[in-house]
Amino acid sequence: MAHFNKLGIRSFFGDASDIEFLRSLPITTANTIISTIPSPEDQLVLINFARKYNPKAVIVASLYHKKYLDSLYAAGADYVILPHLLGGAWASELVAKGEFSRRSAWSKYRRQQTRDLNGS
Repeated sequence: MAHFNKLGIRSFFGDASDIEFLRSLPITTANTIISTIPSPEDQLVLINFARKYNPKAVIVASLYHKKYLDSLYAAGADYVILPHLLGGAWASELVAKGEFSRRSAWSKYRRQQTRDLNGS
């Protein structure tokens, strides 16, 4: 979260199934809501709450499997990220660019990953 805050991107950590927590968020004025909550049920709570108080916000959710995909879209998610599909698409772009087998490219991505995870 510190990494996003340094970039001027507001981020919040809390229990999305707790309506009081959701009420404390600036959802009514948010342009974009990105959810990385692991629980699909909690994401549904967040999406339903956000759609009730801010129907114009763009909502991007994430899932690790497709079981709840239709439910999140039905609740109002604009897009649902499936990390394994997104990762596969990213890796295929590297193959197309000829970077997949270049050790220097992987070193660059690894350094960026470390910076991202450490918030620096």
